[in-house]
Amino acid sequence: MSVVRISAVIVAMSAFGAGAPVFSQEQVTEIVSGVTPVVSKIAQETLKEGFVQVVVEVSEVGDVTDAEVVLSYPQGFFDADALRSARTYKFTPSEESQRVLDLGFTFYTDLYESNAKRSMRGGSERGISQANYKIFDDAMRELNDGDLETAAPLFEELKARHDNGQMNVTDAARYFAFLTRFNRLSRNFEDAIEAARFALILARFLDTETVVDGIHFEVLMSLASLGRNHEAVDYYDGWRQVAGIDIPGSLTDYIEARRERGAGKGAVYNVVDFSALRENTARNSGQNIEVVVDLCCHNLLPDLP
Repeated sequence: MSVVRISAVIVAMSAFGAGAPVFSQEQVTEIVSGVTPVVSKIAQETLKEGFVQVVVEVSEVGDVTDAEVVLSYPQGFFDADALRSARTYKFTPSEESQRVLDLGFTFYTDLYESNAKRSMRGGSERGISQANYKIFDDAMRELNDGDLETAAPLFEELKARHDNGQMNVTDAARYFAFLTRFNRLSRNFEDAIEAARFALILARFLDTETVVDGIHFEVLMSLASLGRNHEAVDYYDGWRQVAGIDIPGSLTDYIEARRERGAGKGAVYNVVDFSALRENTARNSGQNIEVVVDLCCHNLLPDLP
């Protein structure tokens, strides 16, 4: 029997399709009810971890009228169970005739945390897996040193491990967080924003508030570098409401200078609030697979061109 925790947490999420609505603070949609996925026997026996993102179309009365898997890891492993579950969900009614929302299903276990002596992180935080620990450590060191040439083959190896399903959800979260920074430093700004989407889907599995704030910083720097000043100003305003770090003065000065020139359209980006996210994160004894269901507002990260 799987242990299930349901939370309606608003997190930054990709917009899958042009023209998707932006939800303001007054338009927050909540989960009314829903049947959580049944964890398969194979997943239970192997303690398989993963996540599935499902786009659902919702009627004005809150019923799901259509559902589609748009992202999953490992690819296809949990898709059918997540899709069946998504179709059972009901949301708060709305005056809109139809809404497009994202449901995120994360399947995970804290088995390797249940014994502090065996944990890579002393049991205080979710740790990356033993098999991937060294390569992540090496990649972080090269990023900190700014040695992108040495870092490049490390990220090729990390991509191969990710694509081959050799990561748990914490590994995947760390991979996309590192990849966001690597791409931004490599001046691949659109790729940085895309990597940030995936990192923020899994934000609850990152180490600290500082790591999540670092991703928001990379998004802003990428937007600014692309000359997308309207989005940069609006995203900055959303981040400022929940930032757990002191936002660098140079970045604030940059944003305010653009604002004075008319940048910003007043779009509301409800960026990841890590403190609130962790308050809703269930932890177990490592004997089962947990399922966390998040309601992710659509279009909370800027669309790529």
